[in-house]
Amino acid sequence: MKYPRIWIAAHGGSEEVLLNCPDVPEPILRLLAQDKEECLRAGVLSRADVPEDLMRSLANDESVVVRAMAGRCRQMPQDVLRKLAADAEEDVRVAVAANPSAPTELLRSLVEQGDPSPGVLDTVVANPAAPDDIVRELGAQREEEEFRNKRWWMSDISKAPLDVLRRLRDTHVDPLIRVVAAQTIKDRRKKSRP
Repeated sequence: MKYPRIWIAAHGGSEEVLLNCPDVPEPILRLLAQDKEECLRAGVLSRADVPEDLMRSLANDESVVVRAMAGRCRQMPQDVLRKLAADAEEDVRVAVAANPSAPTELLRSLVEQGDPSPGVLDTVVANPAAPDDIVRELGAQREEEEFRNKRWWMSDISKAPLDVLRRLRDTHVDPLIRVVAAQTIKDRRKKSRP
């Protein structure tokens, strides 16, 4: 296409509007993919008709926003998704973990390699493509963490001031914490009586 800016002006005049047009010529997509605005470059990846070489190029963009959109892109080649799954930025890894087109072995590797980000692991669990055994394993890990946190709370609760104990007993969302707070109050009353 010889005059892409003229075509853009004739079809709404705005690059943002263009991204929603059904039949955008490939030269226009390529022009938008090089725009200085990251939202336009990312927007190119929201289309189903993006050529593979353009997807690959945008997956290497300097912008985290663009790389994250590449991670969400359902038609992204699997080798590119694998590369994005190792990105230093959590937002990019979360995007890959959310992609229902991500291969199960990639989702499994995010979990088994122990991605340090709870956001990535939680997103893998929510992905409909996640294997059942991984979902169960992550669920068990979360329950164990919650249990450890509750044990810490309960061991420390006996040292809490009375007003804090009352507040915990009356308002805490966890029934176990409420019971322990109530019992601690009761035990203190018994100790304070002669």
